[in-house]
Amino acid sequence: MTQQTQIRISARELSIDKGEPFQYDRLHRKPSCDLLTNLANCVDGPCTIAIDAAWGHGKTTFLQLWAAHLEQDAFLVIDVNAWKTDYFDDPFLAIVGEMTLQLKESGKVDVSEQSGFSKLKNCFAKVASIAPRALAAPYIALTDDDVTEIISTLKTDASIRLEQYKEQLDSVKAFRSELGSVAQEVWKETEKPLIVLVDELDRCRPTYAVEFLEVVKHLMAVDHVVYVFAINRSELAQTVSGCYGPGFNGKGYLRRFFDVDFTLPQPSRKSFINSHFEEQLEPLIPYRVQRDTKLLLLTFFDVDRISLRQIQQALHRFRLALVLAEQDTATFHYFAIEFCTALILRVYDPDILEEFLRGELSDKDVVERFLPSTVSVDSELFDARLLFGTAVVRAAQEIAGPNPSTEKYDPTPLLESYEKLATSTSVAPNLNSKEYFAMRLIENVQRLADPDNSYGQPMGVPHRFKRAVKRLEMLELLK
Repeated sequence: MTQQTQIRISARELSIDKGEPFQYDRLHRKPSCDLLTNLANCVDGPCTIAIDAAWGHGKTTFLQLWAAHLEQDAFLVIDVNAWKTDYFDDPFLAIVGEMTLQLKESGKVDVSEQSGFSKLKNCFAKVASIAPRALAAPYIALTDDDVTEIISTLKTDASIRLEQYKEQLDSVKAFRSELGSVAQEVWKETEKPLIVLVDELDRCRPTYAVEFLEVVKHLMAVDHVVYVFAINRSELAQTVSGCYGPGFNGKGYLRRFFDVDFTLPQPSRKSFINSHFEEQLEPLIPYRVQRDTKLLLLTFFDVDRISLRQIQQALHRFRLALVLAEQDTATFHYFAIEFCTALILRVYDPDILEEFLRGELSDKDVVERFLPSTVSVDSELFDARLLFGTAVVRAAQEIAGPNPSTEKYDPTPLLESYEKLATSTSVAPNLNSKEYFAMRLIENVQRLADPDNSYGQPMGVPHRFKRAVKRLEMLELLK
């Protein structure tokens, strides 16, 4: 019995070898990890570090790499995923709960009954249990006797609240003292500060995110503890402003909160795409179209407007489509160019792609809107432009369908424009000229429309783009 190819639906996270964390470092993050490790080694007092990067630029992977790197260097690292704990009402409970659990599991802290760790847990329980006492609701239609009773009640209530306030201050002071003692114990054991890595804060409920920051700022900043937040600063600043009301300076608040700001260097998308292609896609794509497929991905995804997370998700879906295609027909893999083109259009703008599929936008409209300005004029990207233009013309022909009277595809608006350009000169065009490009595209379209021109496989099979889109729709890539 032939073994069926196994499919993983969700994208697999980067596998990090604790002994060799940078073995699969596609984004070349080691220099940044080294820099921040040197900084952490120099920290004496309390410190909070913000690692800033846009959504999808690899903050989580960076924290995982850095955590492994820190552990190699004898640091004790606590990992806190804020988003996974924001169903708690109290961020203090979430962060201290994670810290105490992981400190105990580390084996580097004394957890006996008389230890600072046990005292820390006791203080934590007291601080977590304190809640402000609400004042009574306003009274209506008060008599003289009512007023006398209320004054007496308020005096008693104020006394109780003052006692609670003192109790709260004492509990917080005791908690901070014991947390400092545990941090000092870690320092004596490792000669390093305790590192607390906080991820996904900007995905949390706005109120929870702000409260999380306030808890760390006011209750947990002690010597020999470094808190590191992986954030999208602009998004988090908007969250803070939203919580405190219109006109509040969220960016200013964050500047007061973080001691060190570190922006992750812009990653190399090209290296990322190359690595994923070679590992995940290349084995599934016929050799004859591997180069063309890779060229399209590198040309259209190696741009600022596309995040690393978008690239990763798109390539994962591409691979999934190809694996599923393997179950249908051996020739389906030769639709790789059509798969790739549909994928590019969807990532850039799914709404425009839907309009194109419904015949509401022409191939000329699509090319003008989707080709990045650098791609449309760069002579070094001639082949990528040619591949993309050809695929879009073929797709437009399939969407329109053959002419009933001729049973052939009519010229599309884009093809007509290139036909005029190709016949506009009687001399041999320069290889970098628009006329030469037009001639090449026309030749490609004619060749692919010929069912007898096979390249070893049926390259002229009709409705390739439609079948590719249908496959992607089945994966819920197109909505």
